[in-house]
Amino acid sequence: MRSMTGYGVGRIENENFDLKVEIRSVNSRFTDINIRLPKIIFNLEEVVRKSIKERISRGKLDVYINLDIYNSDNMKVKANLELARNYHSALSSLSREFDIQKPIGLSDLYLREGVLEVHQVENDSTFYKESILEATKMAIDTLIEMREEEGNNLKEILKKDKFIFHKMVRNVDERAPKVIEENLKKIEDKIKSIISEEKLDIQRLTTEAAIMADKLAIDEEIGRLFSHLSQFDSIIESNEPVGRKLDFLVQEINREINTIGSKSTNVEILGLVVDMKSQVEKLREQIQNIE
Repeated sequence: MRSMTGYGVGRIENENFDLKVEIRSVNSRFTDINIRLPKIIFNLEEVVRKSIKERISRGKLDVYINLDIYNSDNMKVKANLELARNYHSALSSLSREFDIQKPIGLSDLYLREGVLEVHQVENDSTFYKESILEATKMAIDTLIEMREEEGNNLKEILKKDKFIFHKMVRNVDERAPKVIEENLKKIEDKIKSIISEEKLDIQRLTTEAAIMADKLAIDEEIGRLFSHLSQFDSIIESNEPVGRKLDFLVQEINREINTIGSKSTNVEILGLVVDMKSQVEKLREQIQNIE
């Protein structure tokens, strides 16, 4: 089991460049990958995205790729002549205005901001592809390690919360027979209040009341809850991403609890229904963090 929150980093440094890949992930219903990388390797974005999707199935991931190039063969210096002319014209105007006889030198121009522009070679991304994939793999490895560590902590929390919920379901199961008795009694009382005793067919009344009371029984809902909890145990031990499965299962559990609450008027069971809904909400909140 993995959490969806974590951080991973991969770094490769040699005589040519220093490459760093960072990945931060948080909760999300889907897989959302945002990648920020230098212009020189912009066309490698989909390659990086694919390598991440192959190993991460869920979460919002922010990927930061920094590349510092040392090798001058990958750099190009260009003079902005138009800007230099503007600087020269401005400096000449100042010299005339203040009667400064010092000639304008080359350093007076090339030291001005923007006169010399340094560009990375645009068509050299393939040179970095292998290293970027390797650094991305390193970042994913450390990210998964952190997500699995947090996932193990979540698993233990889920086990404890599920154990508490299981006890609540057993308590409801022990009180379930009272639901049928109470519903049967209420049905009989209701019919007797409407129909006079002289016209009352006791045998038919008993049969109809038993059928109606059976429809209001909660045995099936309890049985499905126990079944869902058994599935819960199997799912959290799976080696596959389980967040979506658990989320769906909790929805089904909540549906059964609502049905039990709508069928029962027993004070004790209604109190347990409230407790169960609260406990399921705790489970749901933890599950939102699971990949």
